[in-house]
Amino acid sequence: MSITAHGARLCPRPFRPRFGHLGFNQLDTLPERLLAGRYRTVVDRSVDRLTVTLEAVDEQSREICARAPDSIDAIRAVAGRYRTPRGNIRVAAGIPR
Repeated sequence: MSITAHGARLCPRPFRPRFGHLGFNQLDTLPERLLAGRYRTVVDRSVDRLTVTLEAVDEQSREICARAPDSIDAIRAVAGRYRTPRGNIRVAAGIPR
């Protein structure tokens, strides 16, 4: 399955869900301490691993995507969503087997 967005082909290899983020986000304050001020690394790694046409995601786009979630409050909000059992079940249920 190939997914495209703004001229970039995403997910060049078959999508295989990984659930490591579920356990990572269960640890109070750990995601905030590890990711605050470093979210650009997460964006770069995601783009580099999932995009076939790297040139389609320019520097400005990477910076915009990294800026929004790069605060302790934003990271805490995302982690909090995964800390709820119902949230975990909804996330896992939406992934095809």
